Amino acid sequence: KPKLDTCHKCDVLKMKAQVEKCDIERNKILLELKQHNEDADRGYTSKSVDKDIAKNDDTKQIYTFDLHQCLPTPYLNTSVAFYKRQLWTFNLTIHDCITGQPYCYMWHEAVAGRGANQIASCLYHFLNEKIPDNIEDITFYSDTCGGQNKNNHVACMFQVVLLNHPTLKTINHKFLTPDHTHMECDIDHAAIEKRKKKGGMVISIPNVWYQLDNFIDFASLLKTNLQIKKKNTKGDQVIWQEIQWLQYILYKNTLNGNEPFNTINFARRGKTSKQLQLQK
Repeated sequence: KPKLDTCHKCDVLKMKAQVEKCDIERNKILLELKQHNEDADRGYTSKSVDKDIAKNDDTKQIYTFDLHQCLPTPYLNTSVAFYKRQLWTFNLTIHDCITGQPYCYMWHEAVAGRGANQIASCLYHFLNEKIPDNIEDITFYSDTCGGQNKNNHVACMFQVVLLNHPTLKTINHKFLTPDHTHMECDIDHAAIEKRKKKGGMVISIPNVWYQLDNFIDFASLLKTNLQIKKKNTKGDQVIWQEIQWLQYILYKNTLNGNEPFNTINFARRGKTSKQLQLQK
């Protein structure tokens, strides 16, 4: 991984603009680049506004979450270790943007992978165990990774939480523009890396890294009561890759607060969401 990540789309559009000889086509490329950067800025602005609102409203909370890079066991600096098959430990960090408190959910690859069910399980545990009783409205920010964050399993989990939580009324999940996803949890990951590189850490077993192995099968909900629909309640096609804001279970393809939400009904015909049962 490069030391300084750059945006793939930005790089491609900039290169195209440099080599394009036609002024009309170059202007189209530059316009697309401008719109892309405006989308990215809109995401950061939205997060900043949500943080300010939550700071002044005790019923609202905002979090960011992201997976850390894989952590090796044993952790060795010797060059020989680079060519060996090490046991990887995964770390999902959830950062409280109001208090600055990070929560790290860790497990190694022999327990489970790092897919949608694992991310959903960590968030499920967090929402049921760490949310203060006074909170009614929660907003999460994450990247758009479909295999981990923007997917059916996480969507099902949020619906289950809303049905069963005693105080939560609204859960928003907002997605930052790809490759423009700097979040507060990145600071927590950097702190772990800094501590790791300082030396003095003896990491010979995964227990030094991880603290969680309680995973739930949210995929099973899609085989019983819930069904991912290809169209919303207005009959329009639902394109998950284009969704930027989920409010369970409403969505919009923009972070513009003035745009209306669309609705998705996940319930299977003849079933109700109140009949949901989780499986481990």
